Amino acid sequence: MTFTKSDHEPSAATLANIVIARAKSRLAVTEIMEEYSLGLLSIFRDEIGGCVACVSAFLVALLASEEYDLDALAWLIRPSRGWPFRGMADGKQDRHSVQHRGFKGSAYRKPDVIIRNGGSTAFPLRGGGSARVRVTQNCLDVSATVKGVNFVSFGGRLRTAVPWPVPRSVDAASIYRPLLDVVDLAVVAGRDWPILAVERSSATQGCTFVSDVGTKAYIVPWARTTP
Repeated sequence: MTFTKSDHEPSAATLANIVIARAKSRLAVTEIMEEYSLGLLSIFRDEIGGCVACVSAFLVALLASEEYDLDALAWLIRPSRGWPFRGMADGKQDRHSVQHRGFKGSAYRKPDVIIRNGGSTAFPLRGGGSARVRVTQNCLDVSATVKGVNFVSFGGRLRTAVPWPVPRSVDAASIYRPLLDVVDLAVVAGRDWPILAVERSSATQGCTFVSDVGTKAYIVPWARTTP
């Protein structure tokens, strides 16, 4: 079979027009995606503005020690991947919820289902590592690692996981004592945050202290009636 040059082979001008058409398509799609992103952020901020009413006291203390402004960080919060179709517990126990076996004499109760609103933003810490502010139900919470100690706040509670070995005799003795008695870090210094429970895992030598840190009233800047 013999093939010959087709009379319909595109000319140089036609090929140029094809390239131009593709460039126009890319520009149009880019504009649509930018408009979509802005619209998505606006809807997300409307949701968060109607939900957030407080901030973890630990987050306030961490930002003060790191010299960060809470309002500035709030503006940087972005919806998580899959929002708004993902990001909520929907009746399932959240992975950050405390798995506590119970401690006799403690008033601590394992929290109910925690709803993740699907928004967060990360920021670096001066001593290395980073922290992440996230929206949990009606509160701005944070996860951070400071000098090897892992902190995870959820509402008015704080889970502090220490990597070093802690004698089991400390468990009972630490209940209702200030967290600063067992964790010597600037972020908890001078704060009377009582320990409510102690968690232990066979996978690590250390343990996790659950403390009552409380919350502070807070409205995100774009939801305030006055600046």
